[in-house]
Amino acid sequence: MNRLLNTPPHTRWSTSSLSWALLTLTLSALSLAPHTLSARPKAPKALTIDLERAQGKAEGTAGEASGYERPFVWRLSCPARAPLHLVGTMHVPDDRFKRLPKVLLEAISESDAVYGELDLRDKERMSAAIMPHLMLPSGQQLKERLPAKTYELLERYLQRKGSSVVMFSSMKPAAVEIMLPMLELMPLMAQGLPGLDELILKRAQELGKEVGGVETIDEQLKAMFSNSDKEVVESLTHTLKRLNELLNQGKSAHDDLFQAFFSGDEKQIEATIADELKDAPPSQVKTMRRLLNKRNEVMAERILRYTKDHPKRRYLFAFGVAHFIGKESVTNALVSAGCKATRLLSTAH
Repeated sequence: MNRLLNTPPHTRWSTSSLSWALLTLTLSALSLAPHTLSARPKAPKALTIDLERAQGKAEGTAGEASGYERPFVWRLSCPARAPLHLVGTMHVPDDRFKRLPKVLLEAISESDAVYGELDLRDKERMSAAIMPHLMLPSGQQLKERLPAKTYELLERYLQRKGSSVVMFSSMKPAAVEIMLPMLELMPLMAQGLPGLDELILKRAQELGKEVGGVETIDEQLKAMFSNSDKEVVESLTHTLKRLNELLNQGKSAHDDLFQAFFSGDEKQIEATIADELKDAPPSQVKTMRRLLNKRNEVMAERILRYTKDHPKRRYLFAFGVAHFIGKESVTNALVSAGCKATRLLSTAH
């Protein structure tokens, strides 16, 4: 039995070093990246990504080795419905996404509709919705909202990262916790490099597929930002301690998680998460139950509803990979509803 499912229930889900944000939510990418996605209000049909500038051609015939050769792709056969695909993604950029694996390209090509967690075509509106959750009211400072010891931990960590607390001085504590693990990725995001979700949606639109999302930005924001001030401080303090421990080991916040994702190994994903979720405080357990377990239930319900309403339409659903792995995953919920899931492995090397 894998390590994750053997983890005690009170520590199974947390946000620990918040590397989870790289897998489960689009919020960090949306708030930091420039508006590389655009929409026309009357007919929002086109995703615009400057891939020539950002990372070269990303049409992605699967030939060149890119380090991304074992994607998380499942084909599901469900009663009285057309086959559908599930694709586990990351919401942040990486050079290894320059070439999309053949099995992923084929899954997109075979689909009639490609849905992500969110409909990413109106990124400006989503960013506008996010900002009030990130920034403190005018005149307030982060230092006023944190205990002295937590603020000292933050200063020490940022100094070790060659950064400054000044860049976070007007941000809410919960937003700081989300952003800290993203420090190494900020330069890539500032360049407009798209995450895997955006690349998948772009490819789908190039092929004339319907695109959309299964959640609203308000639902994601509610899942992320519902803790009390006390819980937020508890969580941030724990995260800072964890991030400093990783630095002592010579690691960044996302090293192990990236390695697990690009391995294509479900058990390695689970083992990495289990290792990151040790000694989680109650506030983080509460948060992750909202971020993952509860959202998985809703996602599975909506997938079943969409496919029931349009039984002949071939759907592809691309969410953060954590939603498709583990006992309480979207995949297991669909299997419990009568679907048969088969992991598809790329044959291109």
